[in-house]
Amino acid sequence: MKKILAFSSMFFVAMVAALSVNAAGSDFSGTWKLDASKSTMPPGAGGGGGGGDVTLEVKQDAKTLTVVRKTARGDQTTTYNLDGSESKSEMTGRMTGTSTHKTKWQGEGKILEINTISKLNMQGQEFEVTAQSHWEVMDGGKTLKIHTTRNSPQGTQESTLLFNKQ
Repeated sequence: MKKILAFSSMFFVAMVAALSVNAAGSDFSGTWKLDASKSTMPPGAGGGGGGGDVTLEVKQDAKTLTVVRKTARGDQTTTYNLDGSESKSEMTGRMTGTSTHKTKWQGEGKILEINTISKLNMQGQEFEVTAQSHWEVMDGGKTLKIHTTRNSPQGTQESTLLFNKQ
């Protein structure tokens, strides 16, 4: 159960992002591969990809941000609003549920704060997970840093995922 909750928590790192973009906001577009050796994850999380192999394909325009998260367990696509309005995503598979996302820019558009509330069901157990992530492009656009604090029935966990641009 703990391993599955840890996976779900890591899953939200990439999935959460209803963006309120402005003209000066960072552009997260591109293909990003997780660098597990430089990332800090909760024990047993493995980047949420069943071994740490996680790739994000991100497309961003003035109105939306679309993230395709690719792992050994399959692909998950989520599109987020960039106008500050709420967006929702559905989870399927062993864990089902709905996530509501809302975000805002910080640091003059360099950091994206992403807030998510997820109502989930796994094997008949219902629970809620909240997460706050901060996305930031670093190293001249070569690195995507996602720092997340999540609260679940297991307590509070923090992670910092570093992705290299492909």
